[in-house]
Amino acid sequence: MKRQAKILIPTALCSDLHAHIFRGTTEQGGFLFADLSQAKGQVVLSATASYLVPRSGWERQTGYHLSLRDEERLKVMLMARERDSHLVEFHSHRGMGPAGFSVSDTAGLAEVLRYVKWKLPGKMYGAIVWSHMQVAGAVWTSPPDGVMPISDVVQIDVSGNPKPLRFADNRALESSVRGWGYRRQK
Repeated sequence: MKRQAKILIPTALCSDLHAHIFRGTTEQGGFLFADLSQAKGQVVLSATASYLVPRSGWERQTGYHLSLRDEERLKVMLMARERDSHLVEFHSHRGMGPAGFSVSDTAGLAEVLRYVKWKLPGKMYGAIVWSHMQVAGAVWTSPPDGVMPISDVVQIDVSGNPKPLRFADNRALESSVRGWGYRRQK
C-alpha cells in the first residue's frame, strides 16, 4: 500500500483561504501551518493557522504564475519555525479544468524543497493546487526526497464534522510526481 497524506483544514481557515485565492484575476496563494499525526498508516497534517500572501509578497503574479519574493519566503519559514509547524503551500489555478501542478509550478520546486529542508529541518512540506473544480497536491516527508500524493483535503467544521473537498484524480498527479524525479514513500 502506498503511503498518502491527508490535509485537515478548519472551516474558518478554509473559507478565508478560498476567498483569498479566488479574488481578482491573478493567481493567489498562501501557506498553512500544520501539526502532524498519523492514522492508519496515513500522514495527517492538521492546519492550525494560515498566512495569505499579500500582493506585495509576490515578485511575479499573473493569471498563470506566482513567484514569491525572497523576503516573503524567509518570513514564512520563520513563522513556521516559531510555531514548530509543518508547512503547506497552496495556490489557485484560475481555469475551470482539473487541478494539477503546471510546468510553472514544478520549475522551481527542487530549489524550494532544498530551502525548506535547510530552514525547517525534520518538517514536512506540502503543496496544494486549488482550481474552481477541485484540489490536488503532494507532501514531502523529508524534502526534497520522500514525496507522497495527498489523498484528501478535508474541511472540518467547529463540531469536528468532516467535509471532503473534491479531489483530483491521483493517477495524473502520481505521473507528475514521478516526472519530478523524487523518491516515493512506500
